[in-house]
Amino acid sequence: MTPTHATSSRTPMALLAVLCLVFGTMAAAQQLATIDESLTQRRSLYPFRGSIPVIYAYGKPYERGVQIGRQIRALDPHILSQVAQIRWTLMMKEIPGITRENSTELRDEYIRRVSAELGAGIVTEYIDEMRGVGDGAGVSFDEMFMLNLGGHYRKFYIDEKKHPTPYYLEGDGCSSFSAWGKATTDGRMIATHNCDWPRSPDRSMMVAVVLAPENGNRVVWADTIGLWGSHHIASDKVFVAGLALGTPKAKPRNLVPEGPNGMLQRWIVQYANSAQHAHDMLMSKGGAGDRGVATPSGSLVYVDEKEAIYLQTAPDRIERIPNKDGWNAVTNHILVDAMKPHFTNPDRGVSGSANRLAAITKLLQDSYGKIDIPTAVSIMSTHYDPSTGRDNPFNPTPCSHGEFRGQASGTNLSTIVKLEEDTVWLALGNPCTGTYTKVRIGSREEIEAAAKKVLAGLPTSTNSSAARH
Repeated sequence: MTPTHATSSRTPMALLAVLCLVFGTMAAAQQLATIDESLTQRRSLYPFRGSIPVIYAYGKPYERGVQIGRQIRALDPHILSQVAQIRWTLMMKEIPGITRENSTELRDEYIRRVSAELGAGIVTEYIDEMRGVGDGAGVSFDEMFMLNLGGHYRKFYIDEKKHPTPYYLEGDGCSSFSAWGKATTDGRMIATHNCDWPRSPDRSMMVAVVLAPENGNRVVWADTIGLWGSHHIASDKVFVAGLALGTPKAKPRNLVPEGPNGMLQRWIVQYANSAQHAHDMLMSKGGAGDRGVATPSGSLVYVDEKEAIYLQTAPDRIERIPNKDGWNAVTNHILVDAMKPHFTNPDRGVSGSANRLAAITKLLQDSYGKIDIPTAVSIMSTHYDPSTGRDNPFNPTPCSHGEFRGQASGTNLSTIVKLEEDTVWLALGNPCTGTYTKVRIGSREEIEAAAKKVLAGLPTSTNSSAARH
């Protein structure tokens, strides 16, 4: 069902009749401009065209990483290295005195410290997987390290070198809602997340990974190619998502924002049996906040088949957003008053974020009791603007078009999950024009068979000596 809007934005009938007459007259005249079907263009997956590429992998950390890397290389032999270069420039270039050669000189000490905070077993699993991706794609370990961990390594490097450079870069936007019980047509949980990021290659060149790891749950995530998972990940047990909030007053207790936080959330979704278990796993590592470019703060979403846990976090406080009767939703502003004293800028971005949340809330209320997957798609694809009561993509809406506001940003990925059916829908780019790919998580045997089938048709050599270093 498509949600209804408070005020219709349909073209008045009289004007429609005039338009039909004009266009009919134009069609009758000789056409000066037509599509030349004989001229083909390169069919590009990035940044915002076509369905999202899907990669399959299984097994031990390093082995599954190699499988992922080989499939990324098959998409484009240079794309992973190019994205890593862009990531390094974004994270490290403005730090005084830094060069590509010396930028990773603290890498080993950083990994040692993160291992001490999160646990050597967690870090080893994902570092091994990361190394495998690099080897499979022919990309160096340093490039993979910066791609996955550059956001928080930036903070570590600045601290250790005693630079005055700010830790924090501008935050991003996202939207999420979940619906269950009386709100949905069948009573089953539906969870969603729209990822709003800059239209930069390191945020836009995304791929979906369907993984059957040797240990833990079967996992599906979609994110920048080469990442081990970030802040929107599903398994056959839980869904995890995160949204930026702003700059916290306190420094994080633990080394978990950005890169390590992506590692932490990947660990949670891979091993948690329920939303409550996911919450407990977070708290077992200090409960530090989620998301952002080295920003230890945000809203966190933990969802299982029966329960949705929505949190707002800062390094020194975590509060739960109360559920409504069968639904919850969040965007990028503080909803729990007790959290406001813990941020240096508690009102940052509230206007646009509140507009997106009001749109989602209105459409959820309009569709209450009738929410299904098509309705969820309609809500996450909407340009409904509650400030005007009509569609208006020039204002911040759940399907965000920053280019209409002079910003190089917008919705880069839309995720919809139905855990009881082990199914994830993923749309690359703006979902209003994107193609949703339906991904059934499948059994371990099915995922392994899919991976073997794809890998059998790929070359085995990366022809890169750099990948081993």
